[in-house]
Amino acid sequence: VSLVLAPHFSALSVARSTNYVTCGRCGTPLVGRERELEDLQRAFERSVEDRTCMLFTVLGAAGAGKSRLVEEFLGGVGGSAQVLVGRCLPYGEGITYWPVAQAVRAAMELHDFDEPEEVRSRLDGILAGDDHADAIAARLSEVLGIAEGHSAPEETAWAIRRFLEILASERPVIAVWEDVHWAEPALLDAIDHVADWAGDAPILLLCTARPEFLDSRPAWGAGKQRASALTLPPLAADASTQLIANLLGGGRLPVDAAGRVADAGGGNPLFVEQMVSMLIDDGLVVRENGGWTPVGDLSSIAVPPSVAALLAARLERLSDDERRAIGSASVIGKDFFVGAVRHQGAVTEPHEAFDVERQPMVFENAIGLYWRLEESGLLFGMSNPDEAPGRAREVDWPYLHAMEERMHAW
Repeated sequence: VSLVLAPHFSALSVARSTNYVTCGRCGTPLVGRERELEDLQRAFERSVEDRTCMLFTVLGAAGAGKSRLVEEFLGGVGGSAQVLVGRCLPYGEGITYWPVAQAVRAAMELHDFDEPEEVRSRLDGILAGDDHADAIAARLSEVLGIAEGHSAPEETAWAIRRFLEILASERPVIAVWEDVHWAEPALLDAIDHVADWAGDAPILLLCTARPEFLDSRPAWGAGKQRASALTLPPLAADASTQLIANLLGGGRLPVDAAGRVADAGGGNPLFVEQMVSMLIDDGLVVRENGGWTPVGDLSSIAVPPSVAALLAARLERLSDDERRAIGSASVIGKDFFVGAVRHQGAVTEPHEAFDVERQPMVFENAIGLYWRLEESGLLFGMSNPDEAPGRAREVDWPYLHAMEERMHAW
């Protein structure tokens, strides 16, 4: 998730780049998902070799590692495909095609606050030469919010398909649709339409969803020769133990402590990650020689019974200012301008709410990444410590699903 930030805001806007950035685990090797990764890679290879559209759905509970799997897959694809990402929202009005708008703007390298004239110009440039360019542009302009209109859902689905086909005529396309369990029926119908009717175009439609998605859409992918789905099982005990070691930069917890964390996590990678973070918060694991080393007595560590309880325990450790900053952000949503948090008056400057030296992992995992606000008023991403502050005008901001839900219930 990429947020573009500026010193002044007349509207709250979020733009997603084609880089797929996820949670704190993404800097560590993938564990326990090798077979699922191979399935994804084969689906993409088939799409490219056969110049066909493939629908691939990754199902998994919150924290099971859907985003981590997709991130690993996209990292292996490199520049061999154009990656477009759209995320479905659980709230809001008029958001049916919000994920499509995100993906189309990413393809045009534009953001929400770009002028309508510039958006239409870029769109016309991509569609130039197509016999139906004007009709496609008219429908997508409605999706992008730069033109009034009420096209029929079937017409919008057709325009989305043609846009992806035109992009794929130049280079394979991977369209990632995140959290489709929150998608509106019209969007799901549009994805279905693309999967069924896209021709002579290497397109991979990659969807992520929670298992309950199939309760409302039981026939998803059914009857399609070019559709696949997989459900992420819990990590095996040895994979959970390896994940702990990876999160600690090669360091290892005592066998009994690691076993308790792995057992309590039930194979949920998010639980394991947050449990390790809580040990760091409590000073039971400290940074040493570039990694994390256990110190003190870990024989009697308290293990919360669930991910929700674990996140609640970590949130309760935050100061009032820290809670206000995160709470204000959660009201806006998973993606937000830091200026919007400032505008709500939660804190004068959001970075003042967090003591980065005292709670590095609270900061990194509760909000997403280390951040700092320079005198210019710009927020600079710290995921790459070698990047000069004056160059970074975007920050990668993954906000954990469970954290968001917990904060909304606060």
